[in-house]
Amino acid sequence: MTRQQMLSYLSQILSLEMKLYEMEEIRNQYCYQIQNLNNIVQKNLYDDKEKPEGKWETMILCGLAYGFFGFIGMFILMAILGSTTERGMLASSVVGIIVCIGVFIFWIYGNMQDKAAWRRNHAWVQDTNAQIQKNAQNANREIQLINSEINRLDSNYNMLLNTLDRLYNANVIYPKYRDLVAISSFYEYFSSGRCSQLQGHEGAYNIYENELMGRTIIGKLDDILYSLDSIRENQYLLYSELQRSNQTVNRLSNTINNAVSQLQDISRNQEVIAYNSEVTRKNTEVIKWISVCDYLNIR
Repeated sequence: MTRQQMLSYLSQILSLEMKLYEMEEIRNQYCYQIQNLNNIVQKNLYDDKEKPEGKWETMILCGLAYGFFGFIGMFILMAILGSTTERGMLASSVVGIIVCIGVFIFWIYGNMQDKAAWRRNHAWVQDTNAQIQKNAQNANREIQLINSEINRLDSNYNMLLNTLDRLYNANVIYPKYRDLVAISSFYEYFSSGRCSQLQGHEGAYNIYENELMGRTIIGKLDDILYSLDSIRENQYLLYSELQRSNQTVNRLSNTINNAVSQLQDISRNQEVIAYNSEVTRKNTEVIKWISVCDYLNIR
């Protein structure tokens, strides 16, 4: 291949690698959303407390019991104080009745308070559980919408991946260097004029390996994504492409979040349609380029 042909070849690979990166990130966003929605679906309902009993038969029996023990208590108290006369007995009876009535009223009041508290808690539990169930229904619907879009995304992803495999299977690039970081570096070397071939002492492979060993560049995409600004100087092309792709991912994710929250069909969203159309267009463009190369027998 000539230098210009190599640039074109690397450009096609780089564009597909970046699209695949974008789609992987978008899929990760989808999965994160589904995880959060599943937490809503699986949220447990609140248990309602048992309604407090307050039968009148129970109240009367309790009142008589309180009165009886109140009378006995006062009788014992009068006996201790040495007042067992008829007058003392009458006084203890009156006091016992008063105690009986007081305890009975206090017991009824407490029972009414318990019922009022139960009614308030019961209403809260009913309203809260109804909202939880409604949220779960909406979350299930949102999960269905997202899963439908994941299926479309996976279909497009596999389409691009197959096309990328066709490019790599031309065996122009050594298998060790068939990844986004290496390809972006090679493209930058060729486009800047640092090299005009892959092999050899001054070739792209050698420059790349030397920069990796000298830690001038970072070779692992995960490390790059962890500190993207660190490659701004020495891997500017990759930095710019990742910045652009991350903006696309964030914009598309926000669009999908808004559509899903309103229970809208994502496939009808104009921005999603535009993105999927761009993926299809890029795939068609690369396939045509491959066909031309095959026709011209360019390797």
